Amino acid sequence: MDISRLSAMHQLMTSQIQSQQTMSKQATQKNNINFGDLFTQQIKDTNQLQHNADMELQSFMMGESENIHDVMIAMEEATIALELTTQVRNKLVDSYQELKNMQI
Repeated sequence: MDISRLSAMHQLMTSQIQSQQTMSKQATQKNNINFGDLFTQQIKDTNQLQHNADMELQSFMMGESENIHDVMIAMEEATIALELTTQVRNKLVDSYQELKNMQI
């Protein structure tokens, strides 16, 4: 093997390692999401799904849309999202109560 091929292979390996390190740093930064922000975003998403379901239903009732399947899907998505958000909230309240009642 000549030295130029070895040098090219070394540069290629170095660039791959650097790109992997950069991707790892970006993934680490994405994982540093605050739980409060995540829960707030979930509430906003749930609200948006509720709003979309209301708009679909209103459109269907006014005769602007004849596709009841989209209405039912939107309503079911909103219901499931609301149930999930409620269950997460209930678990948070239970956890808080348990921490509050712990003796130190």
